[in-house]
Amino acid sequence: MRDYYHDENHTPFGWLKTLGLVVVLFALMISTGLMAAKAADNPCAQSCQTKHNECRIRTKGAPACDAQLDACRQSCISAIAKQPLLAAPKK
Repeated sequence: MRDYYHDENHTPFGWLKTLGLVVVLFALMISTGLMAAKAADNPCAQSCQTKHNECRIRTKGAPACDAQLDACRQSCISAIAKQPLLAAPKK
């Protein structure tokens, strides 16, 4: 007897599409993690944070300091994005 309420249609190769999506998402997560790790060790980002701390002390926490920090970090990110994610091993 056929169950009319639970009629399921599965597309052919649906599992392959799902697997492809999972692989793409995993690759994006890995690349984002690499960029974040690279940014944390970047002297540019550390310099931005130091300037931000000094600005907050000087201006007693003015919102303009946050805007300067964002602009500084964006410049660091654009500089990092131009570099390769994985450097070739040194000989």
